Amino acid sequence: MQYVITLPRESVDTDRFAHLLSSEDPSAVLDHAPYALSLRLSTCLSKHELQSLADEAGMAVDAQAITLLPSDCCGGCGG
Repeated sequence: MQYVITLPRESVDTDRFAHLLSSEDPSAVLDHAPYALSLRLSTCLSKHELQSLADEAGMAVDAQAITLLPSDCCGGCGG
C-alpha cells in the first residue's frame, strides 16, 4: 500500500521514523519531500500501525494526516 503522511512541522525526526519503519517492514520504501512537508511511502503496514510509528518517532501526526493512495497496479505482472 502507498501512503502520504503530511508532517506537522518542519523539524521532525524523519530519520527516526525511517529506522522504525524499516524495523517493522524491511521492504518499505520511504521518500521525504521536505519542501512539501510530507513523506511518501510504500509498505505493508496499516494506517494505524504507521500512526503508532509516527508517535514513537515523536512526529505526533493524527489519522487525517495519513492518506492511503489508490493502487497504481497495472496488472501486467499477473499479481
